[in-house]
Amino acid sequence: MTSQYAYGKALMRLGGANVASGGTFDFDANTFTVALVASTYALDAAKLDADEFVDPAIITHEITGGSYARVNLANPTWTYVDDTVGVPGNVAKFSDSGDAATTFPTLTNSFRYAVVFKNTGNNATSPLLSVVDFGSTQASAGANFVISWPTTGIFRLKSVQTDLGG
Repeated sequence: MTSQYAYGKALMRLGGANVASGGTFDFDANTFTVALVASTYALDAAKLDADEFVDPAIITHEITGGSYARVNLANPTWTYVDDTVGVPGNVAKFSDSGDAATTFPTLTNSFRYAVVFKNTGNNATSPLLSVVDFGSTQASAGANFVISWPTTGIFRLKSVQTDLGG
């Protein structure tokens, strides 16, 4: 089963928080990149809370060799969706507008995770945004590997109505 998660520290960058390096996320101007990462990364709740940048978090677990290269999202967007399904609330959706898939051509590697990050050109200041866990190791033997993004987006934030009392 495939699961998607947002990195905890990424949420601070959405609201324009003053962060030491890597800056905020500007979906109109920044480059967002997808990297494939081996199962040795062993994603867990602690990593989702603590990991912040490509280096040192994922760099030692990123796959290498063959024809592998990171892939930039073609048209990253942050949009509002009026969610009327389930619990009423407002949803902000991060997606690759107009491109429902990201393709890694002719891979000959094994990996388990796809990590989305803001690419500053320096791994030490490139903040992590979200991660897809494919649920098990994926192997590609010289074929294209395609990540088909769900229509709900690469990741979403949803506000939930609560009773504030009073």
